[in-house]
Amino acid sequence: MLEYQIQQLLIDAGFKSKMDTLKNAANNLDYEIGYKMNRNSDGTFSYEYVQGLPNSGSLDGLVVNSPLDGLIHSHNQGTDMLSIFSLADIFTLGALVQGNLINNIDNFVFGAKYWRNTF
Repeated sequence: MLEYQIQQLLIDAGFKSKMDTLKNAANNLDYEIGYKMNRNSDGTFSYEYVQGLPNSGSLDGLVVNSPLDGLIHSHNQGTDMLSIFSLADIFTLGALVQGNLINNIDNFVFGAKYWRNTF
């Protein structure tokens, strides 16, 4: 099931476009950007842009008022930025779970685009 979901994301033009935007941001911005994701009835996603503060290393002030189907974001080239999920990322995911703000944990998309890698 998971492999199928990953394959679907890899052929989704909208998702690929957002990941390209995140890669560009990771290489050129001093703040994180991301997208809250919600699945449409046709299986594609709608995206809502979110942005962190300069040099903060997180999506400061991320507000989620209704359940999501995914959250993807960039990690810039800052000296203290990790090429894996950061502690702030894990706390954000935990807060979404605790707040019942994930539609279906089995299908939830959670990703970070570092300037070199994707997770």
